[in-house]
Amino acid sequence: MDQGQFHQTVAQWEALDEPTKACKLCGKIKALSDFPRNPQLRDGHRNECRRCTKEYIRDWRDKNFDRVRERDRAYAAQPRVREATYKRNAAWRELNRDKARVHTAFHKGLRAGLIKPQPCWVCGERAEAHHPDYNEPLLVVWLCKPHHKQAHALI
Repeated sequence: MDQGQFHQTVAQWEALDEPTKACKLCGKIKALSDFPRNPQLRDGHRNECRRCTKEYIRDWRDKNFDRVRERDRAYAAQPRVREATYKRNAAWRELNRDKARVHTAFHKGLRAGLIKPQPCWVCGERAEAHHPDYNEPLLVVWLCKPHHKQAHALI
C-alpha cells in the first residue's frame, strides 16, 4: 500500500462515526457492524467482513460439496431434527391447505410423467416449478430460484 492509499484509507476511517475495522481479505475499512460477531476475538467480531465471509463460505461449500452433503444428511437423520421438520411441515400444510393440495397434485403428475422438468423460462438455468394459478395444479412455469423469487415479489 503506497502512502497515498494509506492516507485515503485513514481519511475514510476517520470519516465514519461508528467503530471501524479493516477486512483481512479485501483490505477495505468498514464499520464494525459489517463484520460478523465472534466472541472469541478481542473486539468481538471476525476479521473478515460479511461480504468476504459469505464468498469464502460459498467457495468452501462448492469445493467440499460431498463433505457438506454428508454432514447435512447426517444432521437431518437425527430423530429430533426429523421430528421438528415433520411438525414444521405439518403446521405449514395446515395453514396452507390449498398450496399443499396443489403441490401434491403436481408431484403426482411429475411421477406419472404428465409433467417434464424444463430449464428456466427466462435464463435457461436449472429451474423449479412456479404455479401462477393454484386452481391449475399441472400448469406451471419453470423458473430458476432468483427468477422464482422475483415472480413472487411481483405478486
